[in-house]
Amino acid sequence: MPIDEAQWVVFDRWRERWGDIIGLRILGNQMVVLNCYKDAIALLDKKSLNYSDRPALVVVGKEMGWDQGVSATPYGDYWREQRRYLAPMFGSRKAIEQFVPSIEEHARELLLSLLEHPDNLDRALRRSTAALVLQISHGYNIEDDDDPILRAVDQVGHDFADAMVPGKFLVDLLPSLQYVPEWVPGAKWKQLVKQYKRNVDHFHELSYKFVKDQMASGTAIPSFSSLNYEPDMSAEKEHIIKWTAAAIFSAGSDTTISSVSTFFLAMTCFPEIQKRAQQEIDTVIGTDRLPLIADHDRLPYVCAIISEVLRWQPVTPLGGIHKSMEDDIYKGYFLPKGTWILPNVWKFLHDPKIYADPLTFNPDRFMTTDGRHPEMDPRQFAFGFGRRICPGLQFADTNMFAQCAMTLAVFDIDKATNDGRVVEPKVAYTTGAVSYPLPWEFSLKPRNSKAEALIKGF
Repeated sequence: MPIDEAQWVVFDRWRERWGDIIGLRILGNQMVVLNCYKDAIALLDKKSLNYSDRPALVVVGKEMGWDQGVSATPYGDYWREQRRYLAPMFGSRKAIEQFVPSIEEHARELLLSLLEHPDNLDRALRRSTAALVLQISHGYNIEDDDDPILRAVDQVGHDFADAMVPGKFLVDLLPSLQYVPEWVPGAKWKQLVKQYKRNVDHFHELSYKFVKDQMASGTAIPSFSSLNYEPDMSAEKEHIIKWTAAAIFSAGSDTTISSVSTFFLAMTCFPEIQKRAQQEIDTVIGTDRLPLIADHDRLPYVCAIISEVLRWQPVTPLGGIHKSMEDDIYKGYFLPKGTWILPNVWKFLHDPKIYADPLTFNPDRFMTTDGRHPEMDPRQFAFGFGRRICPGLQFADTNMFAQCAMTLAVFDIDKATNDGRVVEPKVAYTTGAVSYPLPWEFSLKPRNSKAEALIKGF
């Protein structure tokens, strides 16, 4: 496979030659790539009992400890217990209502940060997202950019992304290498991974100690951790609460940063779409206040833009890897126990049989005007399948609407200029498990003085 080309694009090209279902064998691991959404639904949704396990990745899982977090945990009682704790807080739109004030508050903070630092989108998004998710997971309020827990969070996020780069660690494909001593040539990766683990432990120590201290002093604010904390709870329950809280952050942070970054890139590339959305906001909401989450259903074109962002450049183009727990036969193919299943989500969302002209950014595909039926909602694929579907889907969708709608209301996102010449942005993405747009030049300014006053009025 070409190392400079995205795996999902390569798999799509292979599909043209070998078909929708592609079998691979890599260093003893049986792997199947699904390039048709119907096959993903047939296996991962309708046969989810058999296809809900996760492969045991040595570095991210065993060595760093993330096999204790709900996203990477093997299917079983421990995983079900984590999902049981998450359901009351994230399992429905009704449950998400408790977070609306926090979501809107942090979206406004994002606007102010962008006004003060318009040339540092990544910094603003990371600060805003971390602040929101840490408040919900641990009841923690970030004070400034030098906040110790924020620094710990940034480091853990960097380590996780680095460890998930395909091919970064050969031991994930050849697990027997984990037993090679550190002093053996080629085993220096162990030193790096030990530092990753120390960083994870440091984050746990800071964040969970904060929760326990606040509970002991009676000053804890409602959060996932505080609502589930009991002074005399068992070590097993404390372990579950601690790792589930950490998983809320790890799953909800980088994915949000990726999707909202893609929104900014799309608005840079397609100014006419941006202007139409701003016109909708001005007409429906007016210019005297910011759009709120309660305005969601009154802003169908803004919602269509968000749907198209999720489709155009999916956050996890290969979804999450599923693993079969028993032998199976599908369409004449024998899938032995332990087979890794990779859903090519990028292909599902760029299939011309589902989406007309799929490489074009076109929010109108999700509108119902002129008697047209909207095309398939990308959320059916973008947030996972079966029992492994993202438990934070509703939260992520609500947060993204708040950030994007408020940004459109008060900012113009334009192409950058250099010596009077317009700089066309390059649409290019990283190729890791979570895909981010590569840096591009753009201009960000308040739409007018009234919009600037709205931002500063926070």
